[in-house]
Amino acid sequence: MPWDRRASAFQKVSKKLDSLILDNSGLIDSPELRETLSKAGAHFRILRLAYEGDLTGDEERFKANVFPRELDQQVDNQIKKLKLRLDELNRM
Repeated sequence: MPWDRRASAFQKVSKKLDSLILDNSGLIDSPELRETLSKAGAHFRILRLAYEGDLTGDEERFKANVFPRELDQQVDNQIKKLKLRLDELNRM
């Protein structure tokens, strides 16, 4: 797949992820996961804005906005927690 098609696909996916995070993060009861999702959303927005050419100023200020590597593990932990809770409720 050529670079421009990949970048365009990434832009669409990042927009959807950003919207999903913004619209649903209030449903998450883990403050750590909410914070990590916020960081991921900022990361996606910055990449999208950079792709669209809408970032201005010193780019050094964006270097701290990297993808949070702990996101996958936190999501997995939250899923396990919810499954355990569901099992508890089903036994009642």
